[in-house]
Amino acid sequence: MREFERAVGEATLLVRSDPRLETQAEWLLRTLGKVLEATPLREGMTIQVGWTRFSLRTQAGRVVVCEPAFHGNPFTQSNQDVTLSLAVLAAHDDMIQGLGIDPESVSFHHSVLIRRDCLSEQRVDMKRRTVAQGDDSGWVVGVGDGISAGDDSVEWIRTTELLRVRRALLIPLIAPTGWAVTWNGDLIDSMTDASGADRWTPQCAESLRVNVQRLEWAWRHPTGRSVPPS
Repeated sequence: MREFERAVGEATLLVRSDPRLETQAEWLLRTLGKVLEATPLREGMTIQVGWTRFSLRTQAGRVVVCEPAFHGNPFTQSNQDVTLSLAVLAAHDDMIQGLGIDPESVSFHHSVLIRRDCLSEQRVDMKRRTVAQGDDSGWVVGVGDGISAGDDSVEWIRTTELLRVRRALLIPLIAPTGWAVTWNGDLIDSMTDASGADRWTPQCAESLRVNVQRLEWAWRHPTGRSVPPS
């Protein structure tokens, strides 16, 4: 773990992460610094950044940036090491840049509708039917067009559960409505836009490989001490 700091007014922001994510850690410090220039700092305040949400806690005179405790309960606990959040944000940014898309919002608290047991299958399809609404991300996984949420063959899971079960499926979640992905293990066979055109390229495939590996070691990275909510 490495510590990264940035002065914001009279406060010192502190980000702890794996040193391999230095670029992302510095970006996060700049991003949060801009927010705090316009919003007064409050103990325990939360700031949504892409898929994740950071909380700010004072410790030994510095403001520590914390992420949800994804290995525990991300809704009631936080970690003082943000490696996993930075890895997810980096994967999303790489896909946005690689495909040249305008992303649609998705958050760790959102849910996806899945066909039961499909996440253990080698080949699985996923599609974004709608924009995020309430707790619904708009995404379905392994669910055909004629199947709705009331069907006995499907269930809702939080996107955080994908971190535990099949991390790679987190990466396309920022794609717009109408986009669809066909997976073969941790490889994408095709990724089509709302018009049905396949947008997947060899460059995107290489970026995916790198980010799948990064998510793997980020998940196994010691994430620091969990702290209770304020």
